Amino acid sequence: MQDQPDVQVHDARERLYVDYRIQKWLLVGLVILETILAASGVGYLYFRFKSVIEENMYRIHHVGQDVFSVFLEETGQVLVFMLVINLVGLLIADRFWVRYVRQVLGRFTGLAVKVTDLDFRPDQENPDQHAALDLMLAWRQKERSRSLAIREIVGHLEAATPEQMERELQKLRGVLPPYSRRFVGRLGVRRSEK
Repeated sequence: MQDQPDVQVHDARERLYVDYRIQKWLLVGLVILETILAASGVGYLYFRFKSVIEENMYRIHHVGQDVFSVFLEETGQVLVFMLVINLVGLLIADRFWVRYVRQVLGRFTGLAVKVTDLDFRPDQENPDQHAALDLMLAWRQKERSRSLAIREIVGHLEAATPEQMERELQKLRGVLPPYSRRFVGRLGVRRSEK
């Protein structure tokens, strides 16, 4: 077994799970919903408990239902009501989130398809920009510049002498991304042709 050096590899990509643009408003909505639910639940229980206490206050011997079981039943109903409202709110928030993510991913995919088709025409401005879309647009602009530079260099290659061709291939190696540079050496002028 080979000894491997103790090298720490850091992932250069940052995983972004928080999108403040929409999550901020979903959180504000959640806080408002919970505040309203808590206030209305406490208010309902206050008036209901008050009426149960008043009904049973002046009865010394009561054969009916125990007061504490009424309190427990009323509290259970309020909790079930709050749970149902929270589930509905969660489903609504999920639909907003899914729609938003699909919108961003749809636009991102559309831009990626344009790059694969080498379509670098400018797009119409989108006021609701996302960080991932900003990165895609910056990358697309970089690829557009690279594509134009490659086109220019290839145009010079067609009429180049062997010495000029070597210089143009050197320029081409400088323009291509690192994963493509290894193939350019194979395109170099053979020494036997000189």
